[in-house]
Amino acid sequence: MTQQKKSIYLIFGTDEYEVSVKSRAQVNQLCPPEQHALSLDIIEARVDMVAAACEAIDRCLQALQIEGLFSDRNVVWLKDANFFSETPAGKSKETKRSIEKLVHEIKEGLSETHLLVISSSKIDKRSAFYKACKAIAEVSEHNVPDKSYQLEEEVRGRVQQYFREASLKIDHSALELFIERVGTDIRQIMSEAEKLVTYMGSNTQIQSEDVNSIVSAMREALSWDLADAVGRRDLKSTLHILRQLVSQQESDVGLIIGLENSIRLMLQLRECLDRGWVQVRQEGRWKKTVHWVQDQGAEELLSSLEKDPRSLHPFRASKLIDQAQHFSLDELREWLNKIVITHEKMISTQIPSHLLLEFLLIDMLGKHRKQNALSRCH
Repeated sequence: MTQQKKSIYLIFGTDEYEVSVKSRAQVNQLCPPEQHALSLDIIEARVDMVAAACEAIDRCLQALQIEGLFSDRNVVWLKDANFFSETPAGKSKETKRSIEKLVHEIKEGLSETHLLVISSSKIDKRSAFYKACKAIAEVSEHNVPDKSYQLEEEVRGRVQQYFREASLKIDHSALELFIERVGTDIRQIMSEAEKLVTYMGSNTQIQSEDVNSIVSAMREALSWDLADAVGRRDLKSTLHILRQLVSQQESDVGLIIGLENSIRLMLQLRECLDRGWVQVRQEGRWKKTVHWVQDQGAEELLSSLEKDPRSLHPFRASKLIDQAQHFSLDELREWLNKIVITHEKMISTQIPSHLLLEFLLIDMLGKHRKQNALSRCH
C-alpha cells in the first residue's frame, strides 16, 4: 500500500535560519524554480499589526480557491508567519477568527490542484491550528537549544560542518574567535561563514588572522576587542578600535563600563591564579582548557561576586587569564582606579568623553611602551 502524499506542509521553530532553508527547499521540491512565475503564490506573513495578519490569512485562503490558468498544480506559501503564538498580533480576537477559517480549510482538505506550505516561528502547540496540522499535514520542527552552552555547541558543530563541506579546515583558536566575534545568531553565523569561504579562495586552512580580516564583529565583540587590545598592552590597536567604535556612535560611557568590567575580571582572575584556584592547561597545539579547583574558600568568595568568573565562556576565560598573567595585582588595581576616576570625569566635566577615553588609554599603555623602549636601549 503506497503512502498518500501530503498536500500541506508546516515547517516551524525558533531556528529561523533552518526554517528558512527547509521551507524554501520544500517549496522548490513541490514547484521547481522555473515554474515559480506561473505556479507559486508567496504570501509574506511576518507582520506587526493585527490587520496585516488577518490580510495575510485572507490572501492565503483566496489563493487556495483560485484555479491556475497555466498550471495543473499551484503551491501557496504562507511565509514566515509570526502570529500562531502569543505575539501581540497572535493574541488578537480578529487574528484568531481568521486563523479559525484557515483551520477549517485545513480540516476540509485542499483541492487536488493546490498545495500549501506554511513556514513559521513559534507555534502554540495547544492551539487548534497546530492540532489540525499535526493530524493532516507533514510537520517539521527546527529549534535552537534553550541553554546557552548547548547553543554554543550547536553553533560550533554547524560551523565546522559548513567548513568541512567547503573542503576547509579551521583550527580551534580560529573557530572560537569566529564564534566570539559573530555570536550565536544562526542566520548571522552562516552569512559570515559563507563570506569567509569566499575569502579563503584556494587556501584550505582557516587561521585566526583570516577571521580577523573578513568576519564582521558584533558591536559587543568590538567592545571585547578593545578590552583585548588593552590586555595585550597594544596601544596602537587600542586607539584604532576605540576610534572605530566612536565612529559607530557607540556610547563612551558604555565603552568605559565594559573596560572597567574587563579589568575587574582580570584582577579577579589574577587573584585566583595567585591562590591556585584556576589553571589553564594546553591540550594539543591549539586548544587550551580552563580548570577551576574545588576549594571551599573559592566557592564562598567567587559565588558572592556580582559576576562569578567561573561562569565565563572557557575561550574568553583562557584569554583573560593569559593576559592577567602579565600583570601584577598592584598594576591592575592602579588601572582600575584610573578607569573609575575617568568614568567620574565623563559625568562631571565638560571635556568630550571620547577624548577622556583616549587620554586614559594613553596613560595606561604609554608608560609600558616607554619602559619597553628604554629596556631595548639598554
